[in-house]
Amino acid sequence: MYRFRLETLLRRRKQIEDRRQTELSAQQVAFDRASRTLDRFELLRSKVQGKLKHKLARCTTIADLITFQTYLHRLSDELDEQKKVVATAQQKVEEKQAQLIDAMKSRKILDKLKEKESLAHGQRIMKIEQNFMNEVAGNRHQRRRQHAK
Repeated sequence: MYRFRLETLLRRRKQIEDRRQTELSAQQVAFDRASRTLDRFELLRSKVQGKLKHKLARCTTIADLITFQTYLHRLSDELDEQKKVVATAQQKVEEKQAQLIDAMKSRKILDKLKEKESLAHGQRIMKIEQNFMNEVAGNRHQRRRQHAK
């Protein structure tokens, strides 16, 4: 029975790859959440700008306009901050993807080595079996010759 000498290392590399996949999934969820928050902020800012234009058209008080302008300014600051959060989350997703790719490469190298060694082992076994069969056939042939004499 063939046993791959680096099986423990291969299992460890598979575990690392699985962990990297889980980390990537978690980071993608965080990125999606940050992107949805950014979308909500942008939608809210559009609505507030629309209301401000509507108020300007109706000639409202200066206090209302200042309130809207202050709120709009704060919303823009939050929007800028959320853009930074999204950019950071995107960068982390890319890092996790790179880590996953590296883990996959490491595992695949061992998988190929295992496959190659398994194939070589199979060929060695076949050669041994063939030599044995040749020896049996040779012995049988020699016994027949001796009985024929």
